Amino acid sequence: MQKLTSAMMEQWSIQSLCLHALCGIVEGTATNNESSSILHHQRNEFLSTVMRSFLLASEIIQALSAATTTAGSSSAENGSSDMNGNKMLMIATKENQSNIISDVVTYALRTIHSSCDENVELLTSLLSMKGASGDVFQCIISSISNTSLPALARIHCCAIVILSRKIIASSSSVVKTVEELQQLLVTQVLPLLSQFTLYSTDIASALYARVKETHEKLLQEKTDASMEKEIMHMVDKRKESARLIARRQKVMKKEQKEQKEKEKMEAESAVTDNSMDAEGADAEAQEIAEKEAVAAAAAEEMEDQYDKAINAWKNACLPLKLSVEVIANMCVSGDNDPYSAGSGKGGLDDDMAWDSDEEERHFDEQHQQHQGIEMSKEDEAFFNQVADSGVLDRVLAVFGGILLSLMNSKNDAEVQSIHPLAVEDLVEVVEKCSICLGNAACNLPAWKKNESDVTSIWHDFMQCLKAVKCDPSSNTPNIPFAAIASILSTMGAFLRFRTALVKCVNEQDLNLILSFVTMETTATPKDDNSKMQNADMTAIEDLQKDAIGMLGILCSEPHPDEVNNKICNSFLTTLHRHQSTTTTVMNEILISLMEMYSSDEGDPNNHEQVFKSRDVLGSFQKIIPMFKRKIREGEKMDGISFDDIELWRETAVNASRFVKYKKGQ
Repeated sequence: MQKLTSAMMEQWSIQSLCLHALCGIVEGTATNNESSSILHHQRNEFLSTVMRSFLLASEIIQALSAATTTAGSSSAENGSSDMNGNKMLMIATKENQSNIISDVVTYALRTIHSSCDENVELLTSLLSMKGASGDVFQCIISSISNTSLPALARIHCCAIVILSRKIIASSSSVVKTVEELQQLLVTQVLPLLSQFTLYSTDIASALYARVKETHEKLLQEKTDASMEKEIMHMVDKRKESARLIARRQKVMKKEQKEQKEKEKMEAESAVTDNSMDAEGADAEAQEIAEKEAVAAAAAEEMEDQYDKAINAWKNACLPLKLSVEVIANMCVSGDNDPYSAGSGKGGLDDDMAWDSDEEERHFDEQHQQHQGIEMSKEDEAFFNQVADSGVLDRVLAVFGGILLSLMNSKNDAEVQSIHPLAVEDLVEVVEKCSICLGNAACNLPAWKKNESDVTSIWHDFMQCLKAVKCDPSSNTPNIPFAAIASILSTMGAFLRFRTALVKCVNEQDLNLILSFVTMETTATPKDDNSKMQNADMTAIEDLQKDAIGMLGILCSEPHPDEVNNKICNSFLTTLHRHQSTTTTVMNEILISLMEMYSSDEGDPNNHEQVFKSRDVLGSFQKIIPMFKRKIREGEKMDGISFDDIELWRETAVNASRFVKYKKGQ
């Protein structure tokens, strides 16, 4: 029976690996609607294969759960039933240790979720698909409330139901009307997403503290194992006393760990007896070899504990990541949205949702800047339900809770610092929350519509920014640059779509925003080999862009020359640091300056006096050639998109025209 169980689990393991690979292909290639895609020509076979894996694995997990529940109360009535029960319990035990069958369910649903995104044909086929137990879509709906399934799988089911919102009325025999779907979303989908959109500081602290503790112990065990190996090597090479070497190594270890006792240990080492009988050398060598084996075993055991700590952290963090991502996609208007929803991957695409630059260009074309995107009645009704459900308040709470944890870990000496792996995950959640909140501000006017609500949120964001402190020695902040960029991006979204906030911005707020425009960093350029430094440079660029965008919104409203002069000075200061300022930031500043000083004479926003006193025209004439040179350099660099190059070129042309226009006045 043991062999049979192992063989079964091996088959599930193979299926899990295949689904994982297939999911990677779907997520990693833009094949959804291409005529050569397997999702186009063989979509029925694709769906039936993946859904068959999902349905079978789900049934087995359900059966294993039932077998485990009834195992304690069941009695051996006959040999056959007892044998089957033991078999199920053996499979359940292996599943609890490996989660292989659970992974099959998760990867199958993740693959369906990713492949159906923006693929109406595939989604339509899924909605009309029949299985052995009836409608496949009904199985997906039922899985949302199935607590025996993995959390990630249930969230992916929610995402699939949300994707079907646009076409479900005409394609599904399970849910025939929009009203039925809305009811399903309100009673099952939103509550489940709310359930997993939760950040507990105490639980998170315990989990990432365990990761840090086991990592430190693992490093110590590896150091000990390495030391034992070094002793054996020295014994073999120099024929020196193993005991003497061990003692010397022990002294070296103490010196590294307790610097205050260095002189005392050296004194004790100096009087160490170096004599040793030659006939005992072999025995001592064997003793050292045994210690080496023990140290290696201890390191292996600690590595296992470290892996368990990481898995515990990931199991708590991944559902939160995915739920926030699904909510972010859910808050995107379908037909009129220029940056369609993401694909349900582990990370959000840059164009999936709220992006300050794209939003600004799009909404400038609207007849009123802050009016937002027009949406269907169905979208409006659904978004009102989302706003009333409280799920977005959960996202906002997660956003603030994680930022507070990141700040406390650096500012409070009594709070344990967070392991870098956990920091990376927390920052990713913060970035997803920022996108989600930006989507909500854009598309859900019913959420946080009261002036008192948005003012309170704005003040909280400002308090976060004021709490950001830089280490003078390294000029790095107490929270990651990406987290700061997420705060500014969210503030920019609220400032644009909650117009009452414009009048809430005081002088202190303005100065704080300006400080991020002129931010200087000692980080290395983007072509440096360090992944972390490249990520920091990208985040700094993003936060500068967001700060510039916020100032652009503020400058679109009537304001005094004193304010305009302060903003202009910050823009020109950053612009003239062209060696360290990225081309993207220079591009944003040039656009903002042209908008600031393009008003006709007599317009309340005409600040010609500031324009002349700051010699903005002279700055343009000096900067444009440098800007064009940076564009040419960018054309030769990898990682810069054609769209970015075209945008920069357009700005350079417009800047040259702006100079001619101002000269002709």
